[in-house]
Amino acid sequence: MTRQAAPRSLAESLRRWKAKDFAALLAARPDLCTPPPRSVGDLVVRMTTSGSTMGALHRLNAWQHVVAEALAALPDGTTRAAVADLLGSADELAVRRGIADLRERGLVWGPDTDLHLLVPARTAFGPWPAGLADDSVRPLTEPELTAALAAAGEVVRPLLDQLTWGPPTGRVKNADRHVTPETAATPMEVALAHRLLRPLDADTVVMPREVAWHLRGHRLVRTLPSSTPPEPATGHRRKAALIDRAGVGAAITLLRDIEQLVSSLPDLDVRLLREGSLSAKDLGAVVSLLRLPPSHQARSQAYAALVVELAWAAGLVNHVNGETLLPTPAFDQWLERPAVDRWTELVRVWKGALRWFHWSVRPKAHALGPDADWRGAADLRRGLLEVCTAVAPGSLIGAERLAETYAWHRPALASQVDLAEMTGQWWEEAGWLGLQALDAVTSLMAVAADDGAAVPDGLAAEFPEPVSELILQSDLTAVAPGPLDHETSRVARLLADQESRGAGGVFRFSQGSLRRAFDAGWSADRVLGWLAEHSSTGVPQPLEYLVGDVARRHGRIRVGSVGSWIQTDDAAVVSQLLTHPEAGPLGLRRLAPGVIVADAEADEVVGLLHDLGLSPAAEDSSGRLVTAPVRPRARPRTVDAPPGPPDAAAIAELAEELAASLQ
Repeated sequence: MTRQAAPRSLAESLRRWKAKDFAALLAARPDLCTPPPRSVGDLVVRMTTSGSTMGALHRLNAWQHVVAEALAALPDGTTRAAVADLLGSADELAVRRGIADLRERGLVWGPDTDLHLLVPARTAFGPWPAGLADDSVRPLTEPELTAALAAAGEVVRPLLDQLTWGPPTGRVKNADRHVTPETAATPMEVALAHRLLRPLDADTVVMPREVAWHLRGHRLVRTLPSSTPPEPATGHRRKAALIDRAGVGAAITLLRDIEQLVSSLPDLDVRLLREGSLSAKDLGAVVSLLRLPPSHQARSQAYAALVVELAWAAGLVNHVNGETLLPTPAFDQWLERPAVDRWTELVRVWKGALRWFHWSVRPKAHALGPDADWRGAADLRRGLLEVCTAVAPGSLIGAERLAETYAWHRPALASQVDLAEMTGQWWEEAGWLGLQALDAVTSLMAVAADDGAAVPDGLAAEFPEPVSELILQSDLTAVAPGPLDHETSRVARLLADQESRGAGGVFRFSQGSLRRAFDAGWSADRVLGWLAEHSSTGVPQPLEYLVGDVARRHGRIRVGSVGSWIQTDDAAVVSQLLTHPEAGPLGLRRLAPGVIVADAEADEVVGLLHDLGLSPAAEDSSGRLVTAPVRPRARPRTVDAPPGPPDAAAIAELAEELAASLQ
């Protein structure tokens, strides 16, 4: 059998690939999938661009990166044995695997005896890969180096130490001066005279490779990274069921807080800054609205900003004339969805957002402002999710260990950002979303990591259905046994002050809270009727007394507001409306003969009249016919699907097409 000759180029190498090889390449370098390459030739052009090559290098782990750097430090057409020798690694299998990984990513081509690093990759490592210059024209041997260092003495050590680990060059005037050991008067001249440095040009000296290699102790890098990732888990575990319940509780709290914020926007009167962001004052109002602890100001502000940002990212809010924020019609649809579906949507937009939300609360930054924009945000979130899903639910991790692990997976990123700080911020957000609890991974983490994955039935069952009942207690408090539905929650916050956050909540009735309800047009009978309807334990006598007492003191002169009014000369219609089952919820009451007022907006009252077979006409304050007003809503906003990697099926199909084009 004739042995196949080694490929002479990357294109020739790819023409020998199978579909599985192309699939591995496209999965590792997803940028090559968009747009799909028309041919292998087109693929070669795309994968050798500097942008695509840099992206591939940035996605290498620490071991793959150091193997690539070793290849860059060696001449083109080197061997696996030379790479292993330069790395000083006795683990031949790890070196073989590292080269195979680079070959799989299209960064290296050729057999192990004739390895070629892509030119853009070699260029990316700069003129001095690993901080090493070229050997001298006549390299010093190890004995010669030992003798030269001894002869030069300690006077040159500080100078050599500056250049040993790179960059290997230094600026000095008259670098090409002629000196001898006898005439050398400065440390620089001593080093030049003993060939420990050599002139690169008239103003630059360079440390030859053999000198740096000797001074480094024959090491390419200060510390050779492990060829396997560090373990993120501490080895300790908590009960997975306990952690999952805590995670679901956090998720429900986040859903409730987003609902409360968005539904309260018409009353908050948010005034946007010029670039469409929230002022510090308005963010403080959100902190107060959500009853976040002032003792942890930074954490409370970060959480409030996340609530605002997620509501925006999910399309639940929009600006009105660039001045304020209001709910969109999508919010009303969102409220009708099951809690688990709403959570899934929030995780989807969080994972794919090209914003780092914690940056919006840095000094001089603002929620929804441009300071949080970062194109690498989604990649970092996805990468951290991937690391966390490698451990079992209940495993303790912690942000510090997670940062160390991810620094191995993405050393290029770790050299560009404060990965420890950002991982801590990500871990905090993961806790708010229910992906971790008590520093342990929940089962929701795996759901978040898998695009398109549904929450398993057993876990979905942990998301409680909304309730409309309260447990009224004699100490003037009400306890919600679970997450309240939107309308019950709204009224409960009108009649009482919410004292605790969480999936349910504790509400306290007081003179001030009941006065707030009476100011909104409620009567004592209506308050007691609503409480009786929504209480699973009846209305305690102390609460009854308080409602009556506040109602009596509320004043004989009544000043109130109405949402709408009805005028008709038909007494039968008046009677029919006041006795209708919806009269209570809509707040219908007789104001004068033929005049009924309602707490509800005109569109709701018009809907009731339509249900009764009547044809009402809406009027404005001057008596002109108008369309019935609707609840204040901003215009719908198109929310682009967060960008994500191509799915496995699309990659497999494209790989098959590329392989078929070679037949």
